[in-house]
Amino acid sequence: PGTNGQISRSVSSVLPSLEANYGFTPELHGYAQWSRGALTPNQNLFYTANPALGNQAEPQKSQALQGGVIYTAGRVNLAAGAYLVDLKDYVSTTTDANKNTVYVNSGRVRYRGVEAEGNVRLGYGLSAVANASIIRAQFRDAGMVSSAQQPGDSIPLVPTYTALLGALYSNGPWGASLITKFVGTEYQAAGGSSAGNDRRVSPYKYTNVTVSRSLDEWL
Repeated sequence: PGTNGQISRSVSSVLPSLEANYGFTPELHGYAQWSRGALTPNQNLFYTANPALGNQAEPQKSQALQGGVIYTAGRVNLAAGAYLVDLKDYVSTTTDANKNTVYVNSGRVRYRGVEAEGNVRLGYGLSAVANASIIRAQFRDAGMVSSAQQPGDSIPLVPTYTALLGALYSNGPWGASLITKFVGTEYQAAGGSSAGNDRRVSPYKYTNVTVSRSLDEWL
């Protein structure tokens, strides 16, 4: 829209990675990972009144460290880990003087978190599942998206925590699940928490229930 002819963009990145695993016991394993990453701007950067303006954003480039442990024994599977991701050229949107939406690079962002998950087979086709994570995603530069933005402000659309608790059932052709998801505080504005409490979304939860029946034997 708003452009005659064609608009195109090509980017490339080299993405090395390294992973190490160690078995403490037959049931318990540890792992560590290092990697570089790149996330190209979404193709919706073309979906503006002036696509050429948004076509300048560079890929987000990251360096990630992650480590954790995995335990598997009989009916029990558990995992826990921590991660640190430093990202530069964070892509965000702004509006210029002519009210065009423009995709821009907005400095450095850091993601940190710890997470754990597990499942236990209870028998008779029933399993219990759970996971939880604490997340910190913060700007590291001031004034990149808005003049109010400061280092340490939370970036948008990243909750402070997530969690899941539920049960799964599978027996013959029948299956079912009952799962509750918990989502922590997040901010829905380009400036994240620097936009203030009017763009703050309070913690919430929701529950999904499913029941299924395979028709293979009838078809």
